[in-house]
Amino acid sequence: MRVFKQTVLRSYIKRISIMGFVLSLASCSTYYIPTTQNVPLFEEKNELQVYGGIAMGDASIGGDLQAAYSISNHIAVRAGGYYGSTSSGAFTIILDDVTFSNLELSTGYFTKLGQSNGIFEVYGGWAYASGLSSNFNQFFIQPNIGTKIGQGAEIAFSTRINYVNWEYQERVYIEPAFTLRAGGDRVKLQFQLLTSLSTGNITGNYDSEYNAVGDWEEKFHLSAGVFIPIDLNKKR
Repeated sequence: MRVFKQTVLRSYIKRISIMGFVLSLASCSTYYIPTTQNVPLFEEKNELQVYGGIAMGDASIGGDLQAAYSISNHIAVRAGGYYGSTSSGAFTIILDDVTFSNLELSTGYFTKLGQSNGIFEVYGGWAYASGLSSNFNQFFIQPNIGTKIGQGAEIAFSTRINYVNWEYQERVYIEPAFTLRAGGDRVKLQFQLLTSLSTGNITGNYDSEYNAVGDWEEKFHLSAGVFIPIDLNKKR
């Protein structure tokens, strides 16, 4: 009888240990959700641009607010914020309801491409995401190339190389995006589609079967909103 009780007790302790281990992994799980890329396509000094819209992905939906300003004929600064939730999304919901926010700051260089309507930009910056199961910092570089078509349309291709640092893990994401804007001189509608490609773990103690960052990683991000270009040179 004593042997039987000891066997039952050991089995019970083992099950509790396994459950504790699984719960500890769940508590360390993290989510990664890309955000709308800010693509100003500046041409000269004293241009101000403001964008506001909605965005959704595999299992998230949220809102963007972005601004950018050209402080010289080749240097610009950008800022942006994003607030969203995993309670709804474009595809199957696979996550618990999690709200999150993202703040981004960056600066960069822009120039016209010869006598054409082409514009090249490259920005580098920092972002911080909070409200997820684990907060993280991001450091990124983002080259953009675009052109203006006629008086009312603009298209651009951009690629963000995004280094993401969690408390116990690091990853790099490559995020190509396509942006289309169309409308009048004062207001345009903007649409952007991007995909997020993970390069895998740089550091961390979790193997690919658990994929700590990817309890869930969003692969696609679609946004739409209102883009307002303001040429401050004309107001002087």
